[in-house]
Amino acid sequence: LSMQMEEATKLSSTHFENSGNKLRAAMTEIAANAERISNEIRSSGDVFLKQSGVLVAASDDTLKKVGDIMNILNESTSEFSVKGDEIIKKSINFSDIINKQLKVLTDTSLKAEGKLDELEKRYEGIKVDSFLKDASYIIEKLESASVDINRIFNPTTEEEIWKKYYNGDTSAFVRYLSKTMTKQQVLAVREQFEKNMEFRSLVTRYLTEFETLITRARSNEHSGILLSVISGADIGKVYYILAKALDKLN
Repeated sequence: LSMQMEEATKLSSTHFENSGNKLRAAMTEIAANAERISNEIRSSGDVFLKQSGVLVAASDDTLKKVGDIMNILNESTSEFSVKGDEIIKKSINFSDIINKQLKVLTDTSLKAEGKLDELEKRYEGIKVDSFLKDASYIIEKLESASVDINRIFNPTTEEEIWKKYYNGDTSAFVRYLSKTMTKQQVLAVREQFEKNMEFRSLVTRYLTEFETLITRARSNEHSGILLSVISGADIGKVYYILAKALDKLN
């Protein structure tokens, strides 16, 4: 029994010794691992600190650059504000100049329009005067031709008509021819025109002068009124009688 106890004691001692060795080995490994981990953490911390320093430096540089940019922007904003004020002032001055020039142009335009109106009125007056002079000259020739036509065509003219003519009524014979020619006399115009060379010349001259007067009247802007007056006058009636008798009406 004592031998068995002794062997059991030896086995337990051996078992405990082995367990102690294993525990010491495990503790040694744990300590080594802990030291390794500590070293890694320390190394990581150093790296982190270095990176943090780089990051801080980079941040400081970035902040400096941002600050520089903000300063530039502020300076540019101030300069832009000054330039803007100058542009506004110049724009106002330019606007004033433009307004003044526009006023001058407007005044000049109004004066020009007034001058044009005045010139147009004067031109119209000149055209009317010119037409009246031409018309008066042509009418005198027509009245003169009517005297000669009447002398040949109706030699027994009443003395009263001659008195009126010599007293200044130069249209007396035109009026007489336009009102007193009978149908037989109208028919006789063609016969006289064919036989009597002087009568033909006088009638042709009368027709030509009257047509010239009509042409002048048509070129006037008041042609409608003028043509109506001329056609309804005694000179127009005589023209109508002569032209109809000779088939010269269009």
